[in-house]
Amino acid sequence: MKDYYSDNAIRTDNIITLKYCNHPKCASDFLRLVKEVLRRGYSEIVIRSDAISVFPNACVPIAGIIDYYTQNGVNFVHDINPDSYLYKCGFMAPFKKSRKELQSEQFPFDKIFYYEDSGQVADITQAYIDANKPIDIKQLFSTIGGFDCFDIRIDNMLNDADYLVYDVFQNGKGTATRDAGAYIRLDVENILRRNQYGVILDFSNTKTVSSSFIDELVSKMVLDLGFVTFNNAIRLVNMNPEISFLCERALYMRISDTWKNQ
Repeated sequence: MKDYYSDNAIRTDNIITLKYCNHPKCASDFLRLVKEVLRRGYSEIVIRSDAISVFPNACVPIAGIIDYYTQNGVNFVHDINPDSYLYKCGFMAPFKKSRKELQSEQFPFDKIFYYEDSGQVADITQAYIDANKPIDIKQLFSTIGGFDCFDIRIDNMLNDADYLVYDVFQNGKGTATRDAGAYIRLDVENILRRNQYGVILDFSNTKTVSSSFIDELVSKMVLDLGFVTFNNAIRLVNMNPEISFLCERALYMRISDTWKNQ
């Protein structure tokens, strides 16, 4: 059996084959396959790669994922060509070097290092970056294949139907104030901007809310996104009758006020 994720990686039993390693989405796909292998009862994962295009924005977080699960008892075995760039850059075994060795490293940005403290990072930057020279951030990221954020918190929300299940209670800062509602609304809207997945707002662990909280969260989100986008991208689930009533009333009042003021 094979699992495909955006053509970036393939799983066959406990073997994960990387097809591409040039975008943060590759790291996200890799993490889901690792979880699937472990869910099926394997304690050893074989890593293979056909990747020709390799960029730091994918291989560095994947190396971090491998290190994390290794420290938690998972055994990773690599079946990667020793002559490939992915092997030579330290993908499966990041380089561990002293501060003195880092300062004299000839090609530091072509390898993955295992940093033990912030001082080692400073040694690299101070030795190879001229602090007095202005840096064009857009140009810098274009040289490494672009930039996007890999957020393990978001990735852990993804369900089998490719929806992000957002627990309102666990991800928020309470449910009693307008500020708390705004905090979740902005978080969810930022998630939508960064991902192509829809979001399920799950109220199963939320027992009560204030009118101002639900108005700030749901009503304002409807206005921010528009009815069509909201209905396509957002689902509200597991509201108890009291929260559902407050939500419907807040929506009615907010939309009525908006229309009156137009």
